[in-house]
Amino acid sequence: MSLAERKNQVQLIKDSLKDLQEWSGLQQAALRELAAAKEALKKAPQDPASAKRYEKLGEKLLSIMESRNQREASLISARRFFRIYD
Repeated sequence: MSLAERKNQVQLIKDSLKDLQEWSGLQQAALRELAAAKEALKKAPQDPASAKRYEKLGEKLLSIMESRNQREASLISARRFFRIYD
């Protein structure tokens, strides 16, 4: 692996780590929103709007977590590749 390729790989890993941190922040924000929606649903269990909001936020959180897991898997693969060819 040439020096330019190594530098490029290191930069890709750094970018992936930053991206993963951003996704972690999104996940934390979604968890807070979901907790707030759950509390609202406890206060008004018969309110269909609260139930729908809670369901939508759950789906949003699941989507964020899946995306984050995919990015984490990509980062792990990139790090392994870098070690193999280092």
